[in-house]
Amino acid sequence: MKASYLLAAIILFSITTISANAQNYNRNLRYHNKRIHQGVSKGELTRSETYRLHAQEANIRYETYQYKKMMATLMLMKEQA
Repeated sequence: MKASYLLAAIILFSITTISANAQNYNRNLRYHNKRIHQGVSKGELTRSETYRLHAQEANIRYETYQYKKMMATLMLMKEQA
């Protein structure tokens, strides 16, 4: 019985932490994208630099997606055990 309460508390804490981190992550991406567009509009970034920065952002988003998917799978496996 105590183990199930502990597991529930850990899952709740994990979800809360993931939610807070997701908000920070999204805010950072928006800020980074805004800075890229400012650089483009001021002529400080070339087309290839802009492309490279956007490709890096896409790679970070994909890696984050993969990490979240892996963590969800691990949590599900722990629940089933």
